Amino acid sequence: MEKTVFRYKKEKRLRYEHASLYTLGIILLGLSLVMIPSLVWTIYDGDPYEVFLWPAVFAFVSGLVLVSLVRMPDHVNPLTGLFMLGMVWFVTITFGAIPFILAGMAPVDAIFESCSGFTTTGATIMTDIESWPNGILLWRSMTQWVGGIAIIIIFLLLMPMVGFGSRNILENEMTGSGSGNFSTRMKDAAKQFAIVYIGLSAIMAILLTFMGIDLLSTLCMTFSSISTGGFLNTADSMAGEIWYVKWVVILFMFLGGVNFYLHFRAINNRDITVYFRNKEFTYMLAWFFFVSVVAYALISRTNIMGEGPVEEFYHITDMVLMVVSAGTSTGFVGDLTLSAWPLSAIMLLFLISFVGASSGSTAGGVKISRIVISLKYLWNGVKQMIYPRGVFDVKIERQSLDDSVVSSAVVIFLLFMMSVVFGSAVLVATGLPFLDSVYTSISALCNTGLGIGAFAESYGEASDFVKVFITILMWVGRLEITAALALLTPSFWKEFLIGTRKRISKL
Repeated sequence: MEKTVFRYKKEKRLRYEHASLYTLGIILLGLSLVMIPSLVWTIYDGDPYEVFLWPAVFAFVSGLVLVSLVRMPDHVNPLTGLFMLGMVWFVTITFGAIPFILAGMAPVDAIFESCSGFTTTGATIMTDIESWPNGILLWRSMTQWVGGIAIIIIFLLLMPMVGFGSRNILENEMTGSGSGNFSTRMKDAAKQFAIVYIGLSAIMAILLTFMGIDLLSTLCMTFSSISTGGFLNTADSMAGEIWYVKWVVILFMFLGGVNFYLHFRAINNRDITVYFRNKEFTYMLAWFFFVSVVAYALISRTNIMGEGPVEEFYHITDMVLMVVSAGTSTGFVGDLTLSAWPLSAIMLLFLISFVGASSGSTAGGVKISRIVISLKYLWNGVKQMIYPRGVFDVKIERQSLDDSVVSSAVVIFLLFMMSVVFGSAVLVATGLPFLDSVYTSISALCNTGLGIGAFAESYGEASDFVKVFITILMWVGRLEITAALALLTPSFWKEFLIGTRKRISKL
C-alpha cells in the first residue's frame, strides 16, 4: 500500500501542473470521441470521411499527450478558472467548425454554425439543409447535444476545484430551483446529471423509432430536443412530422427546460411529486400554459386555425410546439410558421424566449427563477417606500435568500436587458429593420434561434460582420453572462497576465 502511494506521488511530481492545458486535453479527447458517430455515418454513405477522420485523430492524439504530461493542480485561482471557462468554449467552437470548413463551408459561416450548435441556439446559415451530407447534419445536431450537457461537464466535472468557475456559478444557476441543499460532491453530481441526460435521450430515441421515424431523423430530433437546440436534418423543421411525433418532441423539449436536479430527485426517489412541490417548475408550467392560451386567442382572431376540430387540433399542436420551443429556447417551427402569426403573438413568443425556462436546465434565457427573484425584489422596494421601517426579504421555497443571491439574480437580469438593447442598436446600425434587430438580438442572447424578417429562413444572407456579431451574442448568452462580460474586459486580461508571469517566474 505504501509503495503504491509513493509511486502515485512520484508520478504526480513528474507531471507538469497546468489547469488550462489539462482541461484542453480533456476537451480534445471528448471532441474526438463525439466525432466518431458522424465519421461512421460518413463512411457508410460513401462521403469523404477525411472531413471527420483527421480532426478526430488530431484531437485524440493531442488530448492524450496533454492528459499524459499535464495534471490538474490541487488549487486553481478564480482568474485561471475564468480563463479556463472561456478557453473551453473557444476551443470547442473553433474545433467543432473544422468539419464544416472541410466540407466546403466558409470559415465565418462554419464558426457561426458551430457556435450555434454548441450554445444550443439552433440558428443556421444553411439555405439548403438537405443538400449537405448526412454526416455533417448528424455532427450539426451532435454539437447541440454536447452543448446541452456542457454546463454539467464544465462546471461540475472538469473544474471541481475552481471556486469561481464551478460551485459559485452552479449556485447562481440553481438559485430558486429548490436545489439549495444539493450537497453531493460535484463529480458525483456530474455523473448523475449526465446519466439522467443520456437516459432521457435514449427514451426519446426509442419512442421515435417505434413511431416509424428513420434513424438519422431520430438522432437529430433527439439531440436537438433534449438539448433544447433546434437543428434538424430537414429544411422544414418539424412541419413535415405527424401530430403525435410533435407531442413527443413537445414533451422532451419541456423536460429539457426543467431543472435536471428535479429529474435526478424524481428518478432517485421514485417520486414524481417532487416536480409539483417545486415552485419554479409550477411557475414554468403555469407560464407556458398562460402564453399558450393567450397565443391561441391572438391567433384565432386571424382565422388561420382552419375549419373543423381536426384541422384546429393540428394547428393547436403547432402553436403549443412553437410556445414550448420558444420558452425552452429550442427554436423548432411547425406548419404554423411565424409568417402566419400576428405581430402581437410574435412579440409574445420573443417575450417567453427572453424569460426562458428553469435554472439548471439546458434552456437559455434569463431563467424563471431570476425573473421571480427580480420581481420580488422590486416589489419589496415598493413596500419599503410604504413602510420605511419594515424589513422585507426575498423568499423562495419559504426560505429567505442571501443578499448576494438576490443581487446576482437582479444583476444578471439587468445585464440581459442591457445586452439586448446594445445588440439591437448594433444590428440597427448595420441597416436591419428595428423589429428584426430586436428579435434577432433576443434570439441570439437567449439561444432561441428563431428568425424573423430577413432571417426567417436562415442567416446565410447576412454580412460577415453580422454573423460574427451574432456569434458573440450567442456565446455571451450561453455562458454565465457575468463571466462572459468579465472575459471581454481589459482589466481581466491585465490581472490574468500578471498572475501568469508570476507563476512562470517561480518555475
